[in-house]
Amino acid sequence: MNNTTIDAATETGRVDFIGVIYCIIAVLGIIGNSLVCVIFGRNRKKFHSLTHYFIRHQSFIDLISSCVFLVTQIVYVHNPGVLGGVVGVLYCKMWYSRALLWGFMTTSSANLVVLTIERYISVAHPVFHRNKFTVNKAILVMVLAWVYGHFPHVVYGTWSFNSSDGECVAMKTTRAFRVYTGITFFVCLYLLPIVTMTICYIKIWMVLRVKTNPSDEHVDNRTKKMERIRRNVIKMLLIVVISFVICWSPNIFYVSVFHLILDNYVDFESEFYKFTAMITFCNMCINPFIYAAKYEEFQKELKFCCRNHNILTNSVSM
Repeated sequence: MNNTTIDAATETGRVDFIGVIYCIIAVLGIIGNSLVCVIFGRNRKKFHSLTHYFIRHQSFIDLISSCVFLVTQIVYVHNPGVLGGVVGVLYCKMWYSRALLWGFMTTSSANLVVLTIERYISVAHPVFHRNKFTVNKAILVMVLAWVYGHFPHVVYGTWSFNSSDGECVAMKTTRAFRVYTGITFFVCLYLLPIVTMTICYIKIWMVLRVKTNPSDEHVDNRTKKMERIRRNVIKMLLIVVISFVICWSPNIFYVSVFHLILDNYVDFESEFYKFTAMITFCNMCINPFIYAAKYEEFQKELKFCCRNHNILTNSVSM
């Protein structure tokens, strides 16, 4: 999962189209997530809830992931000898192994799980959520998401790669370590997030099913509006979760289960592996498109920004 190598072109001069697609995904991720961060940041009065803090954090993580991903496509140093010493070793274990890149992506997944749990508690236990959930606690949880996301990849990179005579080389690992790594990746990166988010959304659905219908004529307009916005956010986040499952499933099963756990050979240079990795990388850039398509409040702010930009452009041209 971690040691993908991508060249912009082959030695024969033929363009590596998967590498080009990787660059497009990275650029889309940078543009889309930057836009989300700007829109959520410019109107903090509207986007002031803990949910919006976590969504903005999600976009920030995906923005960093996209930047790191783009750098790995443009600057890929196979020979760390010029770095030398400890720096060269760290380069092989953290950068060449892709531990940092996959760590950022797993952090994004962990943040999505936390966001889903926060939504469930907000819907099912609103009083507890209002009294106990604070910004400081949210920041602490975000920090823990970073630790959770990077730890398994740091362990994998540390034990699987090293620097030898100025070259990054794969270290020979035991069968037990490969099985441990495969199970850890499968459980922490895939199974645990999916099970947690599935349980939360089932419980959210059960709570909303018995709650007041927002179309009930006995409910005041403000309550109707708040309920409609809350349901819209939940539907939007459910789509985000579904996209996570679709994007991560091929690669996690191919590498963690087929390769590490079952000990079958995987060619990390094969087109099929690169395709599964490409689907996973799409998760870095897809969320802004989901927000634009399904999140009504985000749509309003996006239209407002575009309208102001057009007015400013017309004023300058005049």
